[in-house]
Amino acid sequence: MTERWLRTMVTGKGPDGVVESEMVLHREGEDVLGMAMRRNPALAGCSTFAMDTEKAFTQQRAEDARRTGADIPRDDRQGEEFDW
Repeated sequence: MTERWLRTMVTGKGPDGVVESEMVLHREGEDVLGMAMRRNPALAGCSTFAMDTEKAFTQQRAEDARRTGADIPRDDRQGEEFDW
């Protein structure tokens, strides 16, 4: 599987003219604005946003094996779960 990573500069302008910015490195398709607001809480008070995205790098990852119901561990005890 190929992961495409992007670098986005999120810039927000508040109602009082204060400008806040945050650089976020993320995979393609992720919520960039939400990530930036969690990292920089001052962005949540901004009324307008600008996002400048550029390609950062690509990464090859091995395919993860799909798990099935057989992979769920089972309890070997018989009877009631709470045997008082």
